[in-house]
Amino acid sequence: MQQNPNSSPNNQEPQNPQVNPSNQTFINTTPGNVAPQNTIQDNSGIEKIVQLIWFVVGLVNVILILRIVFLLFSARSSGFTAFLYNVTTPFVIPFMGIFPAPGQADSYFDTAALVAIIIYSLATWGIVTLIRISSYNQKPV
Repeated sequence: MQQNPNSSPNNQEPQNPQVNPSNQTFINTTPGNVAPQNTIQDNSGIEKIVQLIWFVVGLVNVILILRIVFLLFSARSSGFTAFLYNVTTPFVIPFMGIFPAPGQADSYFDTAALVAIIIYSLATWGIVTLIRISSYNQKPV
């Protein structure tokens, strides 16, 4: 006598019952805030631009943070630090004078660089959000 591998020794209900395809129920598990696949593919070029914008602003923020750290620990202005100060000065100039200028101390906290980081990050977030809103292509169902 040959025994069915899907049935138990007592000839009870099979352990792996076969599913009847006609009785299957399909449930949409896609969250409401996920765009349809065709919309995502249409906006892939926009997303690359958005990623590039965030990369550039992230790079600027990193060099501004380095500026803050070097000035805080009174790094000598020679070689790399001189280069860093020269590169970051154009980004910081618009924000100089918002807070009182530091005294003649060798080390100080560069508040202008901190304000620059905050403003550039917020401005980038706003610009990226506008780009995404204007490029969103919802096709009618």
